[in-house]
Amino acid sequence: MSYTGEYEFELDEHLGGYSAQLIVSCEELVFPSEHEGKRVVSVWADDCGASNRLLTKSVHIPEGILHLEGTLFECFSNLEEISIPASVELIEPTIFASCSSLKKITVDPRSKHFRVIGGNLYSRDRKRLIYVPGGSRTSIFEVPDFVRVIGREAFAYSFVKSVILPEGVAEIEENAFFSASLLNEISLPYSLEKIDDFAFAYCKSLERIVIPETVEKIGYDLFFECDEDLKVLCEAEGKMPYWDSGWAEGFEVFWGYRR
Repeated sequence: MSYTGEYEFELDEHLGGYSAQLIVSCEELVFPSEHEGKRVVSVWADDCGASNRLLTKSVHIPEGILHLEGTLFECFSNLEEISIPASVELIEPTIFASCSSLKKITVDPRSKHFRVIGGNLYSRDRKRLIYVPGGSRTSIFEVPDFVRVIGREAFAYSFVKSVILPEGVAEIEENAFFSASLLNEISLPYSLEKIDDFAFAYCKSLERIVIPETVEKIGYDLFFECDEDLKVLCEAEGKMPYWDSGWAEGFEVFWGYRR
């Protein structure tokens, strides 16, 4: 299959092939599989850098590509579907930033690293929820009980309103719910041990959140740019030793809360 779009190529000695930077996109984007007789092993783009990105509705990634990097599909707001081959080993969480129309992700069933369940992207062992497509328009999302980690930017820019995390989830990574602007309710389990930086940043509809006393580590500015009336309810009697000093910057925190 001939590739579409325009790229700049650079030899990546470490990976043994070419890195392709996407420069110009198109409606049906097909990544290159080789360049000058050597295979293409990674594709990336930087900060909305690809022109014609608003035209793109589908992306086909050929077998042989190993890495999808950078903010590859940032600002691809009309992207609806993407297919991922078995060869892909690395998907940086930032690649789907603001893909608000993405409805369909397919992964080759031979992949040793990823799988799709219920339309959502998971690690092959199912323990990490990697990405919930922004275009799914799911209002209530119940995370499956096999998940242990909510991945970085997993719900970023989604339209979800309510999220239920099961017992077993131990970590919410950085920016996990970044700009999930309709999110107004989330249930955090007693298995939760760590919440990373900016986990709920720009969740402007979030009204209240209960932090379980089991949470040992919290990063910086969890609620950056959330509504100033957000109620932060903590079951702990006071800030734990490994909570960042600015974890709830600008918000009133209610300690010793009991559910």
